[in-house]
Amino acid sequence: MDWKATKTIFICVFLLLNIFLFKSFLDTTKSDHLATIQAETIEEKLANYQITFPELSESVDYSKKITGKPRAFTVEDFANVEGGTTFFMFDQTQAEVVLGKPYQLSSDYADQLKKFLMDYVPNGEQYQLFTYDQDRMVYTFFQQHDGKMLYRNRAAQLSVYVDSEHRIISYVQTMITDIETIGSKQREMSALKAIENLYDKGSIPSDSKLTKVELGYFSLFVGASYQVLEPTWHVVVNNTDHYYVTAFEGRIFVDE
Repeated sequence: MDWKATKTIFICVFLLLNIFLFKSFLDTTKSDHLATIQAETIEEKLANYQITFPELSESVDYSKKITGKPRAFTVEDFANVEGGTTFFMFDQTQAEVVLGKPYQLSSDYADQLKKFLMDYVPNGEQYQLFTYDQDRMVYTFFQQHDGKMLYRNRAAQLSVYVDSEHRIISYVQTMITDIETIGSKQREMSALKAIENLYDKGSIPSDSKLTKVELGYFSLFVGASYQVLEPTWHVVVNNTDHYYVTAFEGRIFVDE
């Protein structure tokens, strides 16, 4: 065996391996550096146009889409509503309850609404307040999953109606059940990237204030018996305009 030739080959392979590893290290360092510069550029861009936003988490998570089906209610679900009358629509997946005695709300309505949901609404603890329409006199709640709201979801909605004396007189409820994760985990878009997408599309004008940036779920597909939802950033501009940016694909939806 030619040991001298073998030694030469070994040295060459070792040098090539080291060159490859060093290049990989430089590429990784360069990529991380560019990502940092890009993040700084986004923030500087927003600052230059006087666009303010709340403190955002810098962590990057991996998650999955979820699926669920409409829940079919029964009369027994509303047994706690004394003197109330229950009506069912759409194969019992939408229930309307008219209270026998109105439920008075005072100035401390937030805590009272929570108590009402706990005492009168099936699985009321799963709903979170989204908005109040003063003209229609209705509080709109949406169901939550894993602490995240199912945005603008008619199959996971609770509408609580009040009268001129701010007393709850009825509510309409839908709910999604059998919620499961589907598919493989995917990297979520950061909140800052979602904001940049909206800015680049012209959805955020100069001198704007982003009053809420929150992660929840938005329906991508709604069928008769199930729906598919994706993690989605909810961005509120100037307390009036609501945008939804899907965290995997970056698709933008706007409240009508």
